[in-house]
Amino acid sequence: MGIGVCLFVSACAGTSKDSTKDSGGKCLNAAGCGGNIVGTWKIASSCLTIDPASIMNMSCPGETTSTSGLKYSGTVTYAADMTYTTNYTTSGNITFSLPASCLMQQGITLTCDQLSQALAGQPMMMGTSSGSCSTASGGGCTCKIALSNVDSSASGTYTTTGSGSLTQTPMNGTVENDVYCVKGSTLTLSPSDTANGSGTLTLTKQ
Repeated sequence: MGIGVCLFVSACAGTSKDSTKDSGGKCLNAAGCGGNIVGTWKIASSCLTIDPASIMNMSCPGETTSTSGLKYSGTVTYAADMTYTTNYTTSGNITFSLPASCLMQQGITLTCDQLSQALAGQPMMMGTSSGSCSTASGGGCTCKIALSNVDSSASGTYTTTGSGSLTQTPMNGTVENDVYCVKGSTLTLSPSDTANGSGTLTLTKQ
């Protein structure tokens, strides 16, 4: 949805209502209706459910990822010349668990302390602010990464349809297809392809 960063999302941030979730707690998509998207919009609330496996390179069987306390803020501007810019800030926590079988690298078994040192040596990995790993009860490691006011931005071109389809083509990145709806000073954005997740960003016009 034009967020411009890899989000590991299974939680809601901001203000949301029960109507944004189904009975299983999964965030729902808003319907597309089109409208005049030109202007600068600020995130008012978000409810996103995204499969972490679709975002992370989880090549080791048994590796799992979860998130907590994710919060999003920022703005997106859709210009009349069909260009757009996004500026977002993300905070929250990512936890990933690696079974013992995942710690073997090129014939060497890594320790949780070594993984912690690797995280500390790459403070900008995924825009993280800090990370540490500890030994899991069943073996392997559990690592926790804290995101603290991670800023991201993107720009590119966009197209829309009267029915509410939005295609964003960033200067560097992958084309993104969403559905959008403008009603008064409120804009909602949801992914067109829900195979890897669902949800809605709600923004207000500035």
